[in-house]
Amino acid sequence: MEVIHLDVQDNTVYEPAVICVGYFDGLHRGHMTLIRKTLQAAAERNRKSALFTFDPDPAVTVAGARDIRHITPLAEKLRLLDETGIDIVYILSFTKETSQLSHQDFTSFFVRTLRPEAIICGFDYHYGMGGRGTYETLRQEADCPVYVIESVDESGTKISSTRIIQCIQRGDVKEASILLGRYYSVSGKVVHGRGKGHLYGFPTANVHIEHEYIRPMPGVYSGYLTVNGISYKAMINIGHNPTYNYRSHLSVEAHILDFSDDIYEEEVRVSFVDFMRPERRFGSADELLEQLGKDRERVREELPCTMKNS
Repeated sequence: MEVIHLDVQDNTVYEPAVICVGYFDGLHRGHMTLIRKTLQAAAERNRKSALFTFDPDPAVTVAGARDIRHITPLAEKLRLLDETGIDIVYILSFTKETSQLSHQDFTSFFVRTLRPEAIICGFDYHYGMGGRGTYETLRQEADCPVYVIESVDESGTKISSTRIIQCIQRGDVKEASILLGRYYSVSGKVVHGRGKGHLYGFPTANVHIEHEYIRPMPGVYSGYLTVNGISYKAMINIGHNPTYNYRSHLSVEAHILDFSDDIYEEEVRVSFVDFMRPERRFGSADELLEQLGKDRERVREELPCTMKNS
């Protein structure tokens, strides 16, 4: 997969392709419908398939928003896109100048630079200053077919990035996985912690994850930790470790079942399967260890040995 960065001053003219457009946070099932249509249309025309997106989040440029978090930060988005079969990803630098383009000027730049053979967008796609452009104006302005993907629903409600974020934030990672079409996951590097888990027989991988990821609600989750391409069952804690290892910041720790390798400084992916219980303060070490033992056995019994959905 080729990744090409653009800005509105770009005078390069690229090879014609079939292009889907959007921000694509989460690359959820709705987004995947657009991507599948793009791959199909590209194959029918014997052209390359492409995806066009923005960075940073337009909310940063337009509204001056800070501390925005995403289901899929850009690096994670690109990792997932690489698995879809898309040939090219175009990333437009969303500057102040970009945000002030009218929808007509934006389409003019898009068509002149990328020469789309066909464009695929969602029914609720908006573009141009103030979001005044819609799929209807795109059909009028672009000199190529524009295919519109209707709402992809689950339980009678549209699948959207906002809906998935709300699921993750309330700890409903099982529902989030249904909407995503895969487990929600975060990636990061294993760093040294305080070593308390080793003392109690529950060593953990402390994962330093990118700030931009949406954090699940604090608590204990079942899931998997993937390192060097292999996924292992894991008991995952999101929280402050209030009993014996309190931290002021929210930590992500995974106790990997039946695993003893040294993975410090390794890049890993933590995938959340289900919420098991809230984080709480225990009255004694024995009470804590008894609960951790129950949590571990639940993970061992409930999760398949092989991660079914990534």
